[in-house]
Amino acid sequence: FRFVMLGGGDHMSEQEFVLHVVGMIAAFFGKVLLNVLVLAGLYRLVTRATAIENLLVNLWPINRIVRNILMARFYWCLTLVARLGLPLYKGLVVAAQSTGSTRLQCDMEKSAAVLLQGSTLTEALMVASSFPQEHIPDVAVGEESGDLDKVLERLGNAAYEFSFFRLKILVICVETMFILLFGFGYVLRAAMAL
Repeated sequence: FRFVMLGGGDHMSEQEFVLHVVGMIAAFFGKVLLNVLVLAGLYRLVTRATAIENLLVNLWPINRIVRNILMARFYWCLTLVARLGLPLYKGLVVAAQSTGSTRLQCDMEKSAAVLLQGSTLTEALMVASSFPQEHIPDVAVGEESGDLDKVLERLGNAAYEFSFFRLKILVICVETMFILLFGFGYVLRAAMAL
């Protein structure tokens, strides 16, 4: 784009200039389309993750993205429950159902049973195997300070930002692989022509 706008195309033939501009526009829309396809595909996988959930949370390039998207949705829903003043044992189950994750739902049902026995939220979340154990101290601080909703919202935002950052890295890697494959195909075709 900079090459064209700074007049670099002045020394090109009309056909070369048109090809350069068309390539620039195709690259831009190709990148936008690739971003949309990857994002829409991951969203579809995460929101419809019932039968293939075990595969998704263990599949290497997207496992951390899937887990963080699920946890962000869980935290945001639990934040709403905490702000409305609903009982936390119901909130755990509702928040887990909002994610669509069967594994998280089973874990939160166990945690809700522990919470009903008089335990704290922190102790109840320690029972859940799918709950990130590194977030337990944050939940404990929020519970003791009385600002549980703010802590949960902050955890949800952090999980979302982390998954968005990882998604951008994944898109860049996929785009680079496509460029390398197309380049390799072009070089191979040129070598065969010789």
